[in-house]
Amino acid sequence: MYCPKCGTENSDGAKFCKGCGAVMEEVSPSSSHEAASIPQQVRTKKSKKKGCLIVVGIAFLIFVILMIVALLNGGEADFTTANIQNAVIAKEIDPQTKEALIEQDVFPQDTQVVYVTCYVKNVPADTKVAALWTYLPSGETLAGDPVYLEGDAQVQFNVEMPNGFFPGEYQVDLLIDDEIAETLQFLVE
Repeated sequence: MYCPKCGTENSDGAKFCKGCGAVMEEVSPSSSHEAASIPQQVRTKKSKKKGCLIVVGIAFLIFVILMIVALLNGGEADFTTANIQNAVIAKEIDPQTKEALIEQDVFPQDTQVVYVTCYVKNVPADTKVAALWTYLPSGETLAGDPVYLEGDAQVQFNVEMPNGFFPGEYQVDLLIDDEIAETLQFLVE
């Protein structure tokens, strides 16, 4: 015999439920179907409670992970949805659109300016985008001024060498909020 309130199985003839203390009612033959369905209803409620506990547990675990990340990151959790698309090295760009007019990744030594242009998408407000230029043979780096974006935008960076570039391989790291988002390379011959 099952308790009509909590669904706990009790011995036949019990006057009170051993699970919740509710008064047990005699089950007539006509209501035996209802009584038989009580355990299934209780199992459904217990399953829903168990499902809710799992969701709460997962949410708590995610919260703990975010807190650990924040602590390891100097007290702040910094995530961005921004991403770089269509990044190219260029010999010339359109000054209005900042898009490449002449894409190029091999330059002569007498080249005075090299450009990098890209589209930054899914940009939250106050996103910092920057370029870090590295001459690979020596490891020397040059960081240009960052650009702060308030939304999606085409951006361009350039490095100028009035006397031309040293021969060798160069690398350009494009950074979003001080994290490398994309790396490009070019060669000076």
